[in-house]
Amino acid sequence: MKPLTLSLSRRLSPTFRVPAAKWLMLCLSIAMGLRTFAQTTRTSVATGSWGTAATWSPSGIPAAGDNVVIAAGHTVSLTANTTINGTLTVDGTLNRVTRNMIAGSLSGASTGVIT
Repeated sequence: MKPLTLSLSRRLSPTFRVPAAKWLMLCLSIAMGLRTFAQTTRTSVATGSWGTAATWSPSGIPAAGDNVVIAAGHTVSLTANTTINGTLTVDGTLNRVTRNMIAGSLSGASTGVIT
């Protein structure tokens, strides 16, 4: 039997060259991924349905990770069971109808009402 020999004539760790375009794509991917996890604060701009984009500024239905503010003088009615992991601030009126609301934290002014 021949003894086992290992040749070290090749480099064990090759040098990697990454083109600038790939670095740019990596950086953009990371930046876009971080943007995905950023919380948006949605504030009511009128009385309306929770599930209507026009009720909120910026326009869009609040997502689970958003902070939500129901402004004084506005009544927002839930259209489905809803979970908000951010902060729910009720300065106006939140009409639950027969729906359930789960919020990460709840705050509001003395004028805030949840029905």
